[in-house]
Amino acid sequence: MNGRSRDIAAGGNGRRGFVLIIVMVIVAMVAFAGFAFVNTMSDEYRAVDTNGDQLEAEQTLASAELAVLMALDQRDSEEVVRGPQTAESDVGQDPLFDNPLLFQEQLVLPTREEQTAEDDELAWRFSVVSPNRNDDLAGAERPLRHGLENESARLHLATLMEIDAIDPERSRDVLLGFPGMTESAADSLLDWLDADSEPRQSGAEAQDYLDRPNPVKPRNGLPVGLDEILLVRDVPRLLLFGPDENRNFVLDRGESNPRDALIGGGVQESDETLNGLGWADLLTLDSAERNVDSRGEPRIDLNQPDMNRLRQELAAVFPAEVADFVILYRTHGPAGRVSGVSSNSGGPTSPGTVRSSLSSVADLIGATVSASDGSSSQVLQSPVTADSRELLEALLDRTTTDPNPVIPGRINVNLAARPVLRAVPGLDDENIERIVGRRSMLEGPQSQTVSWLLTEQILTLEQFREALPYITSGGDVYRAQLIAWRPTGGMYRRAEVICDATRPRARRLAYRDLSAFGAAIPVAWLSQLEAVR
Repeated sequence: MNGRSRDIAAGGNGRRGFVLIIVMVIVAMVAFAGFAFVNTMSDEYRAVDTNGDQLEAEQTLASAELAVLMALDQRDSEEVVRGPQTAESDVGQDPLFDNPLLFQEQLVLPTREEQTAEDDELAWRFSVVSPNRNDDLAGAERPLRHGLENESARLHLATLMEIDAIDPERSRDVLLGFPGMTESAADSLLDWLDADSEPRQSGAEAQDYLDRPNPVKPRNGLPVGLDEILLVRDVPRLLLFGPDENRNFVLDRGESNPRDALIGGGVQESDETLNGLGWADLLTLDSAERNVDSRGEPRIDLNQPDMNRLRQELAAVFPAEVADFVILYRTHGPAGRVSGVSSNSGGPTSPGTVRSSLSSVADLIGATVSASDGSSSQVLQSPVTADSRELLEALLDRTTTDPNPVIPGRINVNLAARPVLRAVPGLDDENIERIVGRRSMLEGPQSQTVSWLLTEQILTLEQFREALPYITSGGDVYRAQLIAWRPTGGMYRRAEVICDATRPRARRLAYRDLSAFGAAIPVAWLSQLEAVR
């Protein structure tokens, strides 16, 4: 081979080597592109899977809310809400207070055919829970129950201002009974709520907020929400919402000692009222109840103007002497009481003339009527006495002196915590302790009305008369936490909802997403409540 041929052969080998390198580079690039594509598809798959889990969790949470609304709509049908095996001692109790049958570990989504729903740990479930306490978190035997929280166990701010209009010192004392409340915070809150512009002794009005970076004016009325109270001078977030930051009904590590953060802010180190409750756990803007009896039927209005209709309605439910006495009371007025509330002016009265109305059903207890026809008069004693337990229970259940279909703001004495009970006129600390000690032992129809406060001699007749316009054993606005969860992995969603059942169809009043707090309520608490603590 000559020199030229050798040069050509060497050049050919060089080109072939260069082409091989190019091919290898192309193969590597294709491989990397494939790996990138696979990785991108994997990320997309995970994103779609996560998004699907999120949508399923949200739908499960929506199912939980729908279950609450349906239970509220059906609460007058005890067999539907409680189930057919209801114990006799449970009749008269709120069937939505603690009802695992309705609210504990309810399965929602279908699962694979080869597994039952109970065995599938990826099946979505929801639980509806509420705190299991009255006065503090630390003293609860169980941190939660599967049921709803009656909003009437809280103090409505409108009720607080009604009390303030009658006795400003009492409304102040009520607030000072709240955990960690200071005189400055109490007066400033009342100034924020009342209609005038005069600051109270330690209070604050518009001029006291001008030096803030973002000046505000007091509402001089009810706030839009309880969060607005944070704008009130000397109201710290820790006291308003309490140390239970993740809202799981227990004081976790780092939440159990709010005292250190409060000392120096007007709170005394010896203040024993500091506990797991915040002021927002004791206050509300939503409590209300339907003006219906235990069967869900409208109550008889004792103050209606048509005496013939009133007599007919009463005679269909009560003995004739009760119906007759109510008519005489309305047409003649009370003859007088030991307390000297009112007395009859005398003189003839025609049967259809309305002369008097009742401020509450308690006006009938121990009352007398002087009936006169012009030539003679007769004093009649009320058939309703403090000892007539069944009659008093029936009157409080079946009749009313309020013509409105919905009554807002009354306090449920069967459920309210001590600081809330202090707002009820006629109650003192001794009465409150007796109420708290006795109410847990009430059974059956006894808990359906507040008559037990009188028949059990918790209150005197005068105290009962003073308290009755402000108290109830019912309530038709509820709050609860809704939790969407799976036994193993996946999304965990939690929300707090307030539902209004004073209308024919229950509806949502408020909704707050709590998912940002994480899985603060472990799934073990939701499926096996006995394992808690």
